[in-house]
Amino acid sequence: MRRWFAYALFLLFVSTTAHPAASQDLKIAAVVNEDVITVIDLLVRTRVAIVASHVQDTQENRQRLSGVVLRNLIDEHLKTQAAKAQGITVEDAEVNARLTELAQQNKLSLEEFRQKLAASGILMESLADQFRADIAWQIVVRKRFRSAATVNRKDIDDEIAQMKENEGKPEYLVGEIFLPVYSPGDAPAVESTGKDLMTQLQQGANFTELAQQFSQSPTGSTGGVLGWLRADQLDPGMRGAVTAMTKGQITGPIQTSGGYSILTLFDQRTSGQTPIDEAAVTSRLTAQRLDTLARAYLSDLRTQAFIDIRQ
Repeated sequence: MRRWFAYALFLLFVSTTAHPAASQDLKIAAVVNEDVITVIDLLVRTRVAIVASHVQDTQENRQRLSGVVLRNLIDEHLKTQAAKAQGITVEDAEVNARLTELAQQNKLSLEEFRQKLAASGILMESLADQFRADIAWQIVVRKRFRSAATVNRKDIDDEIAQMKENEGKPEYLVGEIFLPVYSPGDAPAVESTGKDLMTQLQQGANFTELAQQFSQSPTGSTGGVLGWLRADQLDPGMRGAVTAMTKGQITGPIQTSGGYSILTLFDQRTSGQTPIDEAAVTSRLTAQRLDTLARAYLSDLRTQAFIDIRQ
């Protein structure tokens, strides 16, 4: 049923954008193990990303962004396949809760939000598919790496000692759009994608909205926010850039561990101005470990998968 919805939306998209050779868009864009991503799927998801991130909808922008959208779709299928292999399913109620939260952020009811999306040529089912894959992946990561990400007493004490030692030094509230490089041969294309996203930001696109659509890190769902970090906690590849940035500045793409990152500095403060919250320290350390493990696991899945990109 969803594929027929997508097809109907595609026809609407074609009719409003005068897309030539529509019959060509019924072809396969990529094969991911046993799953097929059609050109229709790619067009629909590109449309979702453009509308959601408030990027100007032009043919040039669609072409520029379709590469990273296809990479995201491939990763989404790998995540869904991993969840299926582990017997993980996501209830509709969980997806609807995410959609309702997003609607409320836009000061709309769920039905009003659905109508607004439809007016932009987007079916809510497209967003629901994204949320379903994201929720399933979070469950996969927690289930697979619960033990490996466990923070012990020594970890907490060491981090608190570091925090006390660095009192009075700068802390940075950093945002990141992360684009992974799965093999050395991919690096030029990934860097080029990063430059395309940087162009959108320079033209006024919102960093948080762009991160939610295009960042391929678990933090993407929260707008790319990495949290408050000291210089010693930053990835070595981004440390020099972040410490030289001013509030609101955006830079990138720069090479970081496992890929390329576009960075922004949301804010800066002096450490030690607030009491140390042990629970928050534990949560942050756990999230950082899960992020690292999730990135590595997805990279392994992609390396082991049969992926045939035809678009």
